[in-house]
Amino acid sequence: MDSSLGYLIIIFFLVMISISIGLTVIWIWMLVHAITKNTTETQILWIALLIFFGPLAAIVYYFAVKKPMDAKPISGITEFK
Repeated sequence: MDSSLGYLIIIFFLVMISISIGLTVIWIWMLVHAITKNTTETQILWIALLIFFGPLAAIVYYFAVKKPMDAKPISGITEFK
């Protein structure tokens, strides 16, 4: 019984470490995007939010800014049907 509890604890910590690493990567990715690609008047606000609120702000930034920005067509390029 004790060894199975030990395995569950190890699995739990491995999952938590994986989630933490994933959130950190997303946070850094969105911070770099906000610094380099975001040219709106709210750039300073987003950078401050990303620094102070970390991964939570990164998830919000992804859906509020990056995803709509990526969905916009590039000017001069048309789709072929």
